[in-house]
Amino acid sequence: MKKRILTLLGLFVSPFIFSQILTVDSGSSVSIASGSSVTLGGLEIAPDDTYVISGDNTISRASTPISSGSNSSVSRVYSSTALLSGFTGTLTFSFLEGELNGIAEGDLVLELQADDDSWTSYNGTVNETIRLATPLVKRYLLKP
Repeated sequence: MKKRILTLLGLFVSPFIFSQILTVDSGSSVSIASGSSVTLGGLEIAPDDTYVISGDNTISRASTPISSGSNSSVSRVYSSTALLSGFTGTLTFSFLEGELNGIAEGDLVLELQADDDSWTSYNGTVNETIRLATPLVKRYLLKP
């Protein structure tokens, strides 16, 4: 059976450059406190503990789906230019019906690509009424 993926390509690393939604300059950082969140172009990041995104780093969103083997993504792909490691918490991303590329909402999963190009799949909860997918990322540590 063909596996369907909703790809959060390289929230943890990606070599691609897309529409920038957050740029952190070298020597700067953005801190997201525990109990709070930040939303970047439809991607909400809510860490369990205070999480710091350090520069030089850019988080981007593209509308071009990607493929890996027989798997395909929706038309909402997030990436970062530098590895974001050590995150635990909740990632919530919104999507529009037209971005699904024929993938049933109930078949969506979150795929994260690490710096070694390996992929890890996370199941989550899809709110089909407001089209929010909320996978829970717990105790997953990506090492740079």
